[in-house]
Amino acid sequence: MRGGYSAIREVLDRIKEEIYLYNSEASKRGYYLKPVHKVYRTTGGLRRIYEYYGRYWWRKGDGKLIYAGAKKPRGLPQPPLNPLEGLSVIREGDDVIIRCDVYERFKWVFEGLAVERA
Repeated sequence: MRGGYSAIREVLDRIKEEIYLYNSEASKRGYYLKPVHKVYRTTGGLRRIYEYYGRYWWRKGDGKLIYAGAKKPRGLPQPPLNPLEGLSVIREGDDVIIRCDVYERFKWVFEGLAVERA
């Protein structure tokens, strides 16, 4: 779907400040919350970005961040809600490829955009 990534960015922009505030607290305990995980792949000259939205904790270690899991580490406050939690998409530029069942749960994000079913 064209423009799908812009729609996702709008939702992320609305929660960004809450994530920053949460991370300022979590970082005092050595953790960091990331609301989206991205995996980059290039196949046949085509670059795809696989994006997974949720709650991913990282901890500080040896000057770099180390993945700590999707479960909130003990002792941290409750994180802000991520309305995109559970969304996974494949991005090609501003186009978004999404499974039909996932689209049905998150169609409120993509309202008004042209959807092409494959």
